[in-house]
Amino acid sequence: MFAHDAQRRAVFATLFSRANRGILQGKVKGKAMLAKPSSLSDVREQLLDAGWRAELKHDGVRAFIVQRNDDVRLYNPRSGRDMTAQFPELVKAAGKALKGCGDSIIDGEIIHVRNGDDKFNDVVGRLNQKDVTKAEQRETPVKFVAFDMLEHWGKDITRLPLPKRLGHLDFAVKGDTPKIMIVDGTIRDKDAFYRKAVKEGREGVILKDMSAPYSKGIRSDKWRKVKRKETKDLLAYGWEYGTGKNEKRLGSLLIGEKKNGKIVPHGKVGSGFSDRERSELPKKFGSRNADGYFRITPPLPVEVEYLEAGTKGGLRHPRIRYDLI
Repeated sequence: MFAHDAQRRAVFATLFSRANRGILQGKVKGKAMLAKPSSLSDVREQLLDAGWRAELKHDGVRAFIVQRNDDVRLYNPRSGRDMTAQFPELVKAAGKALKGCGDSIIDGEIIHVRNGDDKFNDVVGRLNQKDVTKAEQRETPVKFVAFDMLEHWGKDITRLPLPKRLGHLDFAVKGDTPKIMIVDGTIRDKDAFYRKAVKEGREGVILKDMSAPYSKGIRSDKWRKVKRKETKDLLAYGWEYGTGKNEKRLGSLLIGEKKNGKIVPHGKVGSGFSDRERSELPKKFGSRNADGYFRITPPLPVEVEYLEAGTKGGLRHPRIRYDLI
């Protein structure tokens, strides 16, 4: 009888835990505060303002560490996806760090560093697996870079200014560990901090108004994201119609690089076009069909800015740099 009762309690506990996780997924989805993309010229005032803080922008996967009743989970705040099974070592480290902290939520990024650089594609590779073995954890070691805190000791602290939230975060994490670290940041000489980040090949910096609360689910101008960009001279060899309002206009260009007399594809670019270009360029290019796209003859030289090259030759966040008309 006692064994039966114990089994029944275990079943109820499991069901409650699953229900709790479903509720949590709904609560964290879309709740991350987002930074407004900005150019360096856009943030000259913030770089000189002592009321703003600069933090290193890592190239990783955004994540919330969520602790409820000493149960720690890892969620993607954009989709609400539970990523606990893909990064069990981070969950274990977070459980140790948050011991005694009650219900808590920490905002940050999961990163993998190889040869001194963040490798976004390696983190995504782990996301695509159902479960991750010890060997895979050793092959692609990850860290959690914490940069904000939404809850501590069961209390919502999002209305506190950034320095106080960082104080809670520092108390909870208790300093850097091999798996969890607090983001590098400064309020002094932010311009030099940005230039050092770019020189070291980092993605860029996030500038934050220290007096601002944490605005859940909002892309706020109180956080400004300044990324470094790389550029490449390529050839646009084809084009496609877009969708929605661009259904009958230019949607994207197929771009590539000429090697040994042939064009090696580098994917598509669908950003950086003016309304006029989207309307006029299809007329200029014509509609010579070539296996699912329209051929551009001769190929058009273009300069493309992008964040980094992907593992299969594509470019992350590509954008046409100059007007084409």
